[in-house]
Amino acid sequence: MPRPLSLGQKLPLVVAGFMLLVGAGISIGSYAEVRQTALNAARQHIGDLVTLVGSGQRTGPQLVVAARAVGRRDVVRTFLAHPDSATRVAAFDALAERPGQTILATQLIAADGSVLLSTDSSFDNLPSDFPPAVPPGDSGAVGRLRTVHDSIVYPVSSTIADYPGMMVVQWRRATSASESSQNARHAIGATMLLGNRDGSYWTDFAKVVPGPSLLPRASRQPVEYTREPGHGAVIAGFVPLAGTPWLFSVEIPMSTVLSPADLFLRRVLLVTLLCVVLGGLAAWLYTRRLITPLRQLTAAADTLAAGGQLDSIPVARADELGSLATSFEAMARQIHEARQRLEEKVTERTSELNVALQQLQAAQEALVRREKLAMLGQLAGGVGHELRNPLGVMSNAIYYLEMVLESPPEDVREYLHLLREQVALSTRIVSDLLDFARATPAHRRATALGEVVVAQLQRLPAAPRVRIDVRLDGDLPMVDVDPLHIGQVVGNLVTNAVQAMGDAGGRITIEAEPVGGDDVALRITDSGPGVPPELIDQIFEPLFTTKARGIGLGLAVSRALMQANSGDITVCSDPGHGATFTLTMPAAAGVTT
Repeated sequence: MPRPLSLGQKLPLVVAGFMLLVGAGISIGSYAEVRQTALNAARQHIGDLVTLVGSGQRTGPQLVVAARAVGRRDVVRTFLAHPDSATRVAAFDALAERPGQTILATQLIAADGSVLLSTDSSFDNLPSDFPPAVPPGDSGAVGRLRTVHDSIVYPVSSTIADYPGMMVVQWRRATSASESSQNARHAIGATMLLGNRDGSYWTDFAKVVPGPSLLPRASRQPVEYTREPGHGAVIAGFVPLAGTPWLFSVEIPMSTVLSPADLFLRRVLLVTLLCVVLGGLAAWLYTRRLITPLRQLTAAADTLAAGGQLDSIPVARADELGSLATSFEAMARQIHEARQRLEEKVTERTSELNVALQQLQAAQEALVRREKLAMLGQLAGGVGHELRNPLGVMSNAIYYLEMVLESPPEDVREYLHLLREQVALSTRIVSDLLDFARATPAHRRATALGEVVVAQLQRLPAAPRVRIDVRLDGDLPMVDVDPLHIGQVVGNLVTNAVQAMGDAGGRITIEAEPVGGDDVALRITDSGPGVPPELIDQIFEPLFTTKARGIGLGLAVSRALMQANSGDITVCSDPGHGATFTLTMPAAAGVTT
């Protein structure tokens, strides 16, 4: 059911509608009269023009006479009587003479239809549209229009007296209408068309155009019809041209004929619209005081529906509209407060959900990591036990060779040394696999951290270009750890630092200090290339390594040993300026070194 109109809408609409009805009635009646007058004038103009063209046309006979004159020339008849090279040249020159630009080619045609002589060979194979049997005597005809070499042409033929069956054919270019017709065209906006009577070809004297959709019987009385798709309705007259197979047409687009009526209608409608606008404006000014407050309330409701906040509604009235505005403001404040409370609850629940999701993700990652470590531990234990015995045999074999060879050659000593290094590296890898596979319990006791560090440094092979600075205070608290575990971690970290600095060498700094009252932090800092930020969280994962040698278990074993001693291991790095590994372990209660 349509919504009823308000009082403020009815009055302007009633006034404007009444004025619109009056103006529409006047416009329709006036337009019908002007339209009929324009159609009558166009019919009269077209009828006069086709009468003028049809009554004065002698096109066909004149063209035949011109062609016949060519066949009467002495040089042409001499060539026909005695055809040789000399008479042929003279006849060709006679045929090539062009009094204007309308003759494109001239031909001499034999009785059997063959071309005896032609000024343009491109026209030789074109049909001239004449019957095969030409009546005796001086006769001729004009052929149909066609397009040849982008030109609109037609043939004109005439028989040659005293030479039965032979004829002259002139190919002519179709030209525009007479000057009087052109003037009429510009005066009334008409289009002149010339075409074959059978409708096979139409031209506007400049190009080929679509012909009429129907071919009325030749009549000089104008008719109205619609052109083919893409062309509008036209009013046209047709007249046949004497002595030719052509039909001449004069047509005017219906839009051109009716343009004065359309212009008159637009002007009348403009005046009517102006009157309607003025009447509606007067009614609107009268009802504006009632409509404006309602619009303000509607805008406030739209703002509230879109989630906006209303400060106030600018309706300062003491009547019912003012009371409505006051009530609406109170309702808007209540809705805004309720929306704020709802948004706060949604934010709180969203935050709780995010925390729960993070915890779930962390638990899932820990479960996956645990399963991965369990499978890896089983594999490492089996592989480590299987490889340790062969490595022991190889080590004993190297020792035996060194003992029995009193003065071995230099290359033998070099290869034995190389074998010893590779066996030692393989033994370390196997040890890492076994340490990772078996959960060795920690035998914790009060341990002097300095003694552990010194003992591990003494076991490391010499590194000529590496300087190690140990800065351990004498009053450093003892730590409650397994000394073997901590020693293994320290040795692993120092070895990694030496390998990271490579042949360029550098400095390793080892220092310790109490932290947090109950813990001791041991820091091992090197001057190597450091750890890229994107790898910080991966270096403690099993089997992760950036070295050319090794299987990536050293740091994973170190973290496991620190956690077994209630400690932890962390790393911080500035790429290009080294890395610092921090071992945090519990201090032994009340005991210092």
